[in-house]
Amino acid sequence: MLVLTGSRSHPDATKDWDMGQAATILERFGQGPALLLCRTGDDEHAARMVRGILKRRDLGILALDEPETRFRALAYCLLQLHSRAYGQAQTVVNALRPALRTRVALSSVSKLTNPSPTIGQHLQSMMPGSRFTLDLGEAQGRVTKVKDVAWDQPPQGSLAIWAADDEQNRVTGSLTSSGLHREPLLPMSRTWPAKSWAEMTMLITDPGPLVSRALAPLTRTICPYCGQMAEPQGCLLCGTWPNVPAQAPSASSPTQSRSSDESASTARRPAHPRHDPRSSGHLRGHVQLRPVDLLAGRPDDDRSQALAAGD
Repeated sequence: MLVLTGSRSHPDATKDWDMGQAATILERFGQGPALLLCRTGDDEHAARMVRGILKRRDLGILALDEPETRFRALAYCLLQLHSRAYGQAQTVVNALRPALRTRVALSSVSKLTNPSPTIGQHLQSMMPGSRFTLDLGEAQGRVTKVKDVAWDQPPQGSLAIWAADDEQNRVTGSLTSSGLHREPLLPMSRTWPAKSWAEMTMLITDPGPLVSRALAPLTRTICPYCGQMAEPQGCLLCGTWPNVPAQAPSASSPTQSRSSDESASTARRPAHPRHDPRSSGHLRGHVQLRPVDLLAGRPDDDRSQALAAGD
């Protein structure tokens, strides 16, 4: 899991941590909005254990079910999000997904279930030297049998990363000499069910306008319980969901109806004073999403510069 605290200058901001390490980082960081970005499954379970141990109401968990390089690309983008807007991280992810393009190359599809290969492709997987590709984007990917794997060159300055498990270089091809950033494979990384595979994800457009348009309707959406920016469906940080419709009062007893109304009013009353983060100076806009910040990094951010294609 990644621990997001709003500090992009932290040297380990893009690293994955286990449960104990994440808890230590958060205790050292102290109070303030933080987000555990994790993969669904065991990684998410560990993140929820961390939140349960620390018992913090300003610690959110966002679990993503994505291939590894898509997960990492979204993580790099979320690093640009101001900590006051962590409660709206899911909206940011939803806005960015259509702009991600992912290509996967596999030496076999015999164990692939999603997308599902044809029976003929299952049989072709038994032949030595077989190669297959699938492209993930706005639509569900389709498996294609290929002779050689071709990798598109990302636009200059765009975010592009890749990962692979391909000791014999059967499907990686030109990726090794592309100059793009290669993500290391970790125990919690998502992998593909093939002996050799490679995966590349690129962000095909400037994410700034996408995210700004997505967050614009949420400028006044504040959680009434913890005071953080949230989504209409509820608060990702403190875990409260204030918009669950209350049951209609029974019409059989006026006294019971008044009692129910009073109870509902009490339940809707904020546990803490409503707080608008825009008035406190903590929110520098919604996100730090100038293209130079998000794609190419700041001049002193060597890691961000390494992620920009063609640098």
